[in-house]
Amino acid sequence: MRSVAAIELEWLKTIAADPKPNATIRFTEAAYLTLALKENTKARAFLIVGVVYAVCLEIFSLLPGKASVEDDCGLCWDVSNATANALHFLVYAGFAWLLYGNLAVRNKQSRGAFVLTILATAAIGIFNEFLQVLVPGRYASVSDALLNTLGGSAGAWLSFKMRILMVPG
Repeated sequence: MRSVAAIELEWLKTIAADPKPNATIRFTEAAYLTLALKENTKARAFLIVGVVYAVCLEIFSLLPGKASVEDDCGLCWDVSNATANALHFLVYAGFAWLLYGNLAVRNKQSRGAFVLTILATAAIGIFNEFLQVLVPGRYASVSDALLNTLGGSAGAWLSFKMRILMVPG
């Protein structure tokens, strides 16, 4: 599929060659508007899913932990360290994938969106760790913050590579 920029360039060349409106210009305008609408819809979808994902991430990150084995607090986290580590990595990888998708679709600057995604996921992951100090049965962990950052970096890298492969060059 051609990009909006490619269709726009073709449209401008057509206008320069023949300034009178004709069927080619109208067809190119329609193709441009259709593609712009598709990209806008894709950006909106990334944004909506990303916001829902981020809200869920915050809710589950700030659930109380069990203070002791006998403690029964309903919605508490009670998972092994290996599972918790995998969750940190995978959840932030998914978040970064959605964030990068949103930024790249909107801005068309893949490398800038890539760097911003890594910085944003790292900042959010570190901030969440500090917030957990305020939650009963939870604590801040440097290793969790690192796993959040590594997961975010992996998700951003995967999304960046997938976008490079999907965009015709």
